[in-house]
Amino acid sequence: MNVLITGSNGFVGRHLAELLRRRGHIVHGIDIHEDSWASWMRYAKVDITKFEDLWSVVSSNSVEVVYHLAAVANPRIADSNPLLGISVNVLGPCNLLECARLRPSLKVLFVGSSEQYRTKSGNHIRYEEHDEQRAHNIYGAAKIAFETIGREYHRRFGVNVYFTRSFNHTGPGQPAEYVLASFAEQVRAIARGDQQPVIKVGNIKATRDFTDVRDVVCAYEAVVEHGVCGETYNVCSGRVYSLKDLLNQMLRKAGILDRVTIETDPKLLRDDDPDAVFGDNSKLVLHTGWKATRQIETTVQELVAVDSE
Repeated sequence: MNVLITGSNGFVGRHLAELLRRRGHIVHGIDIHEDSWASWMRYAKVDITKFEDLWSVVSSNSVEVVYHLAAVANPRIADSNPLLGISVNVLGPCNLLECARLRPSLKVLFVGSSEQYRTKSGNHIRYEEHDEQRAHNIYGAAKIAFETIGREYHRRFGVNVYFTRSFNHTGPGQPAEYVLASFAEQVRAIARGDQQPVIKVGNIKATRDFTDVRDVVCAYEAVVEHGVCGETYNVCSGRVYSLKDLLNQMLRKAGILDRVTIETDPKLLRDDDPDAVFGDNSKLVLHTGWKATRQIETTVQELVAVDSE
């Protein structure tokens, strides 16, 4: 099968490409870089906000499934440059919807975010797909917008679209702009003697739902193969983890737990940062049979052991 990954040079794109290659698919990739990280990938430099370029790749390669990962994925970046965030995170997916309208057999998976949900308070903080959406940043607003438009394309034109709201995920190769990868980079630098024994953190009291990226990409494949067209699926572990506990696991693994000072960096704090976020994955499990196979505790140890570049 000919499959296309948008954002194929990114953290998740690389893991997804490896998975689909192992499954025997012909993997095409597009991104904004000149070259692909993988010599075996059928790659083109394409800006997803340019419809004609995107349509050329889809139509000329007889693409059957698109995994849409390309995005301004960091809420801080989207908030600081909202026009960029809206252009890439709304116009890009709309171009793919047009491709699906023109090519009725095409299936498209759109990756959304837990940032779409209205922040809950109190004891009930598990998020389910039927919960209210209410953005608290530009990134979340853009994701709500494209999912809303995508549902209308499905209703009006019958396009084959699937949606996820993906919660935090991590694993080897994640850039240090994300919380656990940032912890790991600092821990490794301290262990090597390249950094003073001080780790800069944001809201370390927060608890989050983390899934290993290798389980996440299996979930994306499962949604396309077994999910219901037009439906939205939480992609998450259904478990909540303390950021402080995960950092301590890294420090313990590196053998530096007793000699490190943890400092809060005001620049890493978010005004819209909820204390706890975790999801309900029962719909995903019921419809696709997917389940997480990797323990985050093991993933955290891998982060400390490998380079995040």
